[in-house]
Amino acid sequence: LLPTILSRCVHVYVHDKPEHLASDQQQKHSSDIQTLITASPGNRIAALSALGKSKEELAVWIDSAIITLRHELLNHRSHPEYTLSAQHTHLLHALMELKKYQENNVNLTLLLERTFLSLP
Repeated sequence: LLPTILSRCVHVYVHDKPEHLASDQQQKHSSDIQTLITASPGNRIAALSALGKSKEELAVWIDSAIITLRHELLNHRSHPEYTLSAQHTHLLHALMELKKYQENNVNLTLLLERTFLSLP
């Protein structure tokens, strides 16, 4: 890679989290994500409210969604017939950005709503 590209790369470490989910959990998260991506803005907010009420539940969902999206991206790379929309990539980037705010005392529900409403 060119040095200019390498200088803009960022390492994201998620070693303290499990790299894989059980297949049933991954299917559930994948269907949740697909539902949220394809839903209308009003339905997105309604679906987000069902994900969890506490900050801890939402934090676990965010971590699981990141793992699921990463897994789908890797599957897409090895199985070209699997179609992955640009929204999935945008969502993964947005969720990784959201993780930066998670350590601070922020309203995760509000951040998730903003994230999903900003999807194209």
